[in-house]
Amino acid sequence: MEVDDKMKTKTSSPGRVWTLLGELMEKSVMSIPPSVSVEEAMKAIESKLKGDQITASELVDALWFANTMTPYSKEPKTSFSCLSTMVKMINERKLVDEWLLRERLEPEILEVSGLVRTAQWWSKKVVITNTRIFYTQRKFNLLREESEGYSKLLVELVDLAVEPDLSDEDACSRRVQTVQSLIGFFDLDPTRVIDIALTALEIRDQRLTTDSPASFKLPLFFNVLLRQYRIEYITQLIGFKLQRYHEAKDGAKQDNVEKEGSRTDDRTLTPVLNVSALLVREGLVELDNLWPHLSPQDPASGEEDPLCLLETAFREKCKALAKKVQIVSLAKEENEKELTNEEELEILQRGPYEGSNCQKIGLLAASLRLGDWSTADVIITRLGTETASLDVALQSSVAQALTSLADSILAQAGDFAGSASHGSRKRGHLPLGRTEQGIVPPLSDVEGWLKDPSSHPLYDMLKVLRSNCYRDTRFLFRLTRFFASIENKESIHPDLFDLIVRDILLPGVSLTRCNAPLSVELWEAIQSVSLDKRFEYYHWLQREALAQNPILLVANAMTAKETRGVLRRLTKDNEKHTGRSLAKIAHGNCIPVFDAMLEQVKSYENIIPPLVESLRYVTNLAFDTLLYSCIQQLSNRDRDRLKQDGTNIAQWFANLCAFSGLVLRRYPASLEMKAFLAFAFNSMQDGDPLVIFLLSEVVSSMTGISIIEELSLSQIESLNAGPILKDIVITNVLSAGGTTISSKKSESKLRDELFASGLTSHLPIAVEQQRQDIIFSADFRSRPLKIIGNVYDRCQDFLTLYSEFLQHQNATKGTKNKRLSVLGVGDLVAYNVEPDIAFQLNRYQMDYLELEFDGGKKLGENDVGEAQDKKTETAMDESEDKTEAPEKPTENGTEKHQQQSFSLDFPLPEHIIKVRYPEDEPRSVERNELGVGAQDLFLPVT
Repeated sequence: MEVDDKMKTKTSSPGRVWTLLGELMEKSVMSIPPSVSVEEAMKAIESKLKGDQITASELVDALWFANTMTPYSKEPKTSFSCLSTMVKMINERKLVDEWLLRERLEPEILEVSGLVRTAQWWSKKVVITNTRIFYTQRKFNLLREESEGYSKLLVELVDLAVEPDLSDEDACSRRVQTVQSLIGFFDLDPTRVIDIALTALEIRDQRLTTDSPASFKLPLFFNVLLRQYRIEYITQLIGFKLQRYHEAKDGAKQDNVEKEGSRTDDRTLTPVLNVSALLVREGLVELDNLWPHLSPQDPASGEEDPLCLLETAFREKCKALAKKVQIVSLAKEENEKELTNEEELEILQRGPYEGSNCQKIGLLAASLRLGDWSTADVIITRLGTETASLDVALQSSVAQALTSLADSILAQAGDFAGSASHGSRKRGHLPLGRTEQGIVPPLSDVEGWLKDPSSHPLYDMLKVLRSNCYRDTRFLFRLTRFFASIENKESIHPDLFDLIVRDILLPGVSLTRCNAPLSVELWEAIQSVSLDKRFEYYHWLQREALAQNPILLVANAMTAKETRGVLRRLTKDNEKHTGRSLAKIAHGNCIPVFDAMLEQVKSYENIIPPLVESLRYVTNLAFDTLLYSCIQQLSNRDRDRLKQDGTNIAQWFANLCAFSGLVLRRYPASLEMKAFLAFAFNSMQDGDPLVIFLLSEVVSSMTGISIIEELSLSQIESLNAGPILKDIVITNVLSAGGTTISSKKSESKLRDELFASGLTSHLPIAVEQQRQDIIFSADFRSRPLKIIGNVYDRCQDFLTLYSEFLQHQNATKGTKNKRLSVLGVGDLVAYNVEPDIAFQLNRYQMDYLELEFDGGKKLGENDVGEAQDKKTETAMDESEDKTEAPEKPTENGTEKHQQQSFSLDFPLPEHIIKVRYPEDEPRSVERNELGVGAQDLFLPVT
C-alpha cells in the first residue's frame, strides 16, 4: 500500500508523525473523492499504533484538526461523513479510549459517531460539570466546627505575621504542619486559607513602618507555606483582591460599589500592592500573570493610553496654575472658598496619578521601596508607549521610593562618595547585595561606573528620577557631595555628567525652597566646570527643563511673583532688609528672580543703586546665574537697542549697561568678568558696534576713570600735576557729580582678568577697528548721523579710558608680574590702528621706563612705587614759575633706554597673525586677520 510504504520510510519523530497523519487525513478525508480509502487508512493507523510509532493522543489530535477543517454536513460521501466513519471504526476497534475521544472531539462528530446521545445534550452536560467544578461554592456551617477552624487559623497566621521572623527552618516546619493539621481536621477550603494568609501579610505591612528592616523581606514561614500551592492560584486571588479597587466605568457599577461600602482609597490599596510586590520579588507571583489584573488595562491598538491622558491633563493643570499665579483677581467674593496657590501646588506635587487608582504605578512604587529594581525596570518599560514614555517619577510615591533606593546606593559607595565624612548610615537604607530576589548590588567600583555608567543600575535610576529628586533633600546633598568629591571631573562620561548637573542638581535645587547650604554645596561642586558649560546648563534650565517637569513652571511663576512683590518695597533706606528677602528667594530658584529683577532695571533707572546694594547676601551660585541673566538680556536681538527715532540708545539697554558696570564694581570677587569681556569682544567681531556702550560702562565703573566734559580752568591746570593732585581733583569732581569712585579690588580684578584672558591688546584693536567700520561700513550709511557720531565718540572715550587705566595700573607698586602690555606702535599700526591711538596706548610704557631706571641704575620691583612717590613729592615742591631745561641723559642711561623695547612680558598666542606689507603698498587689515584667541571664552547665548 502506498501510504503504508511511505510511513515505513519515515522516522518516528514528532514532526514526521504530524506530517504523515496530516497527509493521511488529507488523502482519506478531505479530498473528494478520496485517494485513499478509509479502510486502507485504518490499517496503516492500526499498524503504527501497535508498533508504538504514533500515540493515541497524537491520533486524536489529528482527528480534531481534521474536524476543524471539515464543515458539518449530513450528506453522504462528504469529508465530514468520511471522518465520522473513521472515528466510529477507531472506537469499535478500541484503538483509542472512548473518554479521550469525548474529551477532545467536537459534539457534532461525537453524535454522528454514536459516542454521545446528541450534541446538545453533551454540551449541556459539559456546562453543568464545569459549573460544579469551578463556580459552585461549598456551603459552610459557620455556627459549628468550621467557624472554629477558621478562627484558629486566623489567630495562628496573624500571630506569625506580626511576631519576629522565624529563622529556624525546623520551627517553621512545625508551624506549617500545625496549619496543615487545622486544614485537615476542620476540612477547611485551601483557597480561603491562601486568602487569609495574604490578609495576614497585609496586616503585617500596615503595622510595620516603611523604614523597618523587617518590611524588606518575606517571613520564612509564609514563604514555606505559600510554596505549598500553585503560583497561578495565588495570582488569581491577588487579582480578585485588586478587582475590588478598580474604578467603575459606568454609573451602575459605581452605585453597586457605593452600596457595598467598598473602600477605594489608596490607604487600603497600598498594603495589597506592597504584598504583591513582595511576592513578585520572592518569585511566588509572576509579573506577566499579575499584569492583566492591574488597572487601568493596557490600551488596544489605536486607543489612547489612560495614563498618558492623566499625565497630559496634569501638565495642563500646571500651565493653568502658572498663568493663574501671575493674574491678580479683584472679583473674588468674600464667602467664596478657593484654594490658595500654595495649596494647589501642594496637591499637584503629589503627582498626576493621585486619586485615580492607578494600580500599576502603585506596584512600581512598592517594588522600588523593596529595592526590586529588575521588576521596576520591567514595569517602567511596559508603561512606555510607542509615541511617548511616561514620566513616572512625577508621582510622589515613585519619586520618594526611587530617591531612597538611589540614596542607599550612594551611602554605601564608600569614602569616595563622601558618605563617611558627612554622616553615618541612617535608618531607611535598603540592605544591598546580590541575592536571588534581585536586590540592587552596591556601587563598589565608583571610578569604573563614572567612565561606563551602564555598568550599574544607578544610572538608569537617575535617568528616571531626573528633576523629581527635589522631594528628598538628603539625597540632593549626598549626590552634590558625591559629585564634588570627584577630583578628575574630565574622566566622567559626558552623558552621566550632563545627567547629574543639568537634569538633576540644577532643577532639583531650583525646586527646593530657601536652602542656602544646598546652594553653597552645589556651587562648590560645579565651580570648576567651564564657564560656557555652566551657561549652557543655565540656558537649558531656563528653557528646556520646563517641558520636562511642569512643577518647575509653577515654581518659576510663583518665584517671579514673590520677587516683584519684594522689589515694590525696595528703597535706599531698607536695602538691607530687602536684600535678605531677595537672598532667601534666590537661594534655590535663581534665574526667575534675576529675570524679574532685570525687567525692573530696564524700566526704572533709579532702582539700580539700591538693588545692587541689596545683592550682598546672595550666594556665589546666584551671582553666577545673575551673570548669565545679564548677558542673556544684553544679547537679546528681538528688542531694538535704539529708540524709535534711531538716534539715541534705548533706555532699557542703557540701564542694563549701567547695572552691569555697577554690579561688577561692587562684587568683583563674586563675578567672573571674563564673561563680559568675551561677550563684548565676540559681539564686536560679529559687527555689533552698540556693545561699546557696555564695554565703556564696565571699564569706567571698575577703574573709576570717567570722561569729564566740563572742567574749570584751575581743574584743567591741576590735571597737569602729579598723580596725587590729579586723583584729588578727579575725586572732587566725581563726588560733586554723584558718581561713586571704584575700589582697588575692582581695578585689580579687571587687570587680572585682562592678563589671564590675553585680551590686553585685542580689546583696543577691536574697538579701533570698530570705530573705523562705523564711518566706512555700508551697514551704517543708512543710520542717522547722530547715532554714528555717538558711537564714534564712545569708541574714542573707551580708548582714552583704557590708556589712562594702563598708565595708572602699570605704575602701581607690586604689579610687575601681572603688568599689562600692549603691542608696540609699529605692531598696532600694522593692525590698521591710527598712529595717534597707537602712541596713546604705548605712552604708559614710556612713563614706566622713566620710573624703572633711576640715574642709569635699574630699580628693583619693590622700588618702582617708591620712586614714583618720591618723584611726585619732588614735583609738587618745585615752584610753578620756575622752569628749567631738562638735563640730557648720560651716555649709559641713553644706551639703557635704547635697549629697552616695547615688547610683551608674555608670548602672544600662535593664532595672532601680524600682517606685514611692502613699503609701497598701503597697510590695511581685514577683520578676520585678527585671531583673537577667545574661542575658549565663547559664550553660547541665544
